[in-house]
Amino acid sequence: KLALMFSLLIALISLFIFVYFPSRLEDQEIRALTSKARTIAEMTAYSVSPALVFDDHFGAMEALNNASQNQDVVYLVVVDDSGKVFVSFDRINFLRSELPELKGDSQVSADGTLYETKTPILHNEQIIGQFYMGMSLEGIWAEIGQSRKTVALVSLIVFVLGIIAVFGISTIMTGPL
Repeated sequence: KLALMFSLLIALISLFIFVYFPSRLEDQEIRALTSKARTIAEMTAYSVSPALVFDDHFGAMEALNNASQNQDVVYLVVVDDSGKVFVSFDRINFLRSELPELKGDSQVSADGTLYETKTPILHNEQIIGQFYMGMSLEGIWAEIGQSRKTVALVSLIVFVLGIIAVFGISTIMTGPL
């Protein structure tokens, strides 16, 4: 009975390791990407503001080229205050005809492959346009998948070693009895 109770305890610990740590890693990765995306979006919106004010397409494209150095960036779009696309960058032809409708300032796409964000472009504290950005989540999902496999292996090892230890100790203790 004691061996069975300890076996169940080890199984619960292994299950906890398998469930808790990957979900925590996923939350941390999403938060890190969100923070990174917000920083890139705010810096790029700030950088493109003078170009939008002075109708400088070349200057705006330079700002987008700097932001596109990050390999996770899928698309960047600057829209003026009339709603017309001023300049854009599209790594994989994601934007075929129109910008995605965002619910709020940011969202994860319906298929879970993109983190999309919208940031106002300000000049003298007035909104003169919007900056849209989409970042790929594929790298994060691949990393999380690999982490899940590693945690599953660790959980299995903990479970097997724990069961071996419990039954080994149980055999040693009950043998003399």
